[in-house]
Amino acid sequence: MPRSPLLALVVLAGAALVAAHDDCFVQTIDYVTGVNRVRFLGKSPNFQIFPNTSLDGYLQLRFFKLQELTAANQAVTNHSVTSFAAAAPTWTAANTSVNGVSFTLVRLTLDPTTFNGFDTACPSTSGRRALHESEEAAGAGRALLQTTVTPTPLVTLSLYFGNANSATFPYGNNKTETIPAGSVKVTVEYSNWPFCNVNNTLSLEIDLLLKGDAAAKPIASSSTDGTKYLTISLGNGTVCGIRHTTYAYEGISGVRSLPVGVSINNTNTTSTMVLKLPNPAPNSSVYYDLTVVSNIILIVPGSAAGVRVTLWTLAAAVLLSVFMS
Repeated sequence: MPRSPLLALVVLAGAALVAAHDDCFVQTIDYVTGVNRVRFLGKSPNFQIFPNTSLDGYLQLRFFKLQELTAANQAVTNHSVTSFAAAAPTWTAANTSVNGVSFTLVRLTLDPTTFNGFDTACPSTSGRRALHESEEAAGAGRALLQTTVTPTPLVTLSLYFGNANSATFPYGNNKTETIPAGSVKVTVEYSNWPFCNVNNTLSLEIDLLLKGDAAAKPIASSSTDGTKYLTISLGNGTVCGIRHTTYAYEGISGVRSLPVGVSINNTNTTSTMVLKLPNPAPNSSVYYDLTVVSNIILIVPGSAAGVRVTLWTLAAAVLLSVFMS
């Protein structure tokens, strides 16, 4: 019998814990490199990053919703995936090398059309709000109604981690980005998404959770080039940082940069990062990177509440220096 992608993951990881949950199975797959651990939960892109295997603190990123939005931020009917697990992504895993630095690469690819209710056709404007405010304005807002069979849309998440040394990746034409040692590089790619309007975008929502499912409370900062950073304390003087650029490309070596919006929605119980990803029209594909630095350890004397400001100021400064060095 052929080996399934998940079984291949288990073999590559070297360890897996399988626990029954209602009528299904929850796969827990660990990858350990040096003092870092990345743990995958279930079949969707839902993973925990442990900066230090001797500590129990972790940052969890759970990708859970992808939906097309109009220019007025209204969801387009039947153009969303509200559960990555239900869309049954295909998993692959391998060891790879980038500019001489070894990584573990886990890739998840999903076809949105396998999600119940997804339709590549655009909904009719009859009986609902129009997808565009004006079709007469120089054609810029013209609806791209699907009248023929379109190519299959694909969404791919690639995670590179386990690097003992920093590595340089291409990102844009003749441009690079540096991934510090012990970090997790997440690449979001999509192609042939059946956008209903040239002004529409994709909204990707990612829950940020800490150990015990407590809400993460990220602190935002930015560099002089506009790159955004989030700093998240995991306790024990350990801090995770997330870097997200404010632009994507039409491919890994793309020339035209495309705007990406990033926002954080905090409530008493949830912290969610929302990426507003671009429509690449007249082209069909988008390539976007974000990076999680998981091994920043701060030693700040004292534990009084007054030290908290010092801790966060130092954390933001250290994060910026790590990424920009």
